[in-house]
Amino acid sequence: MRPCSDNSFRHVLADGRTYDFYYAGPKLHMVVLRANGATYWVVNTLLDSLSNETMIAIAKGLKPLARP
Repeated sequence: MRPCSDNSFRHVLADGRTYDFYYAGPKLHMVVLRANGATYWVVNTLLDSLSNETMIAIAKGLKPLARP
């Protein structure tokens, strides 16, 4: 997946999950996962110093909680 060149977002399907990728220029700034009626997100640092690959790896590692 190539990054967006502007401040925008993309819906991405990976490993059976749907993520929203929010970009600040070419850098992936936030990844949002919605599952089981909850929303989970990973936000890059203020300076967007984490690589896009690191952000995606962190988001893929999220474990949604089961509903009570």
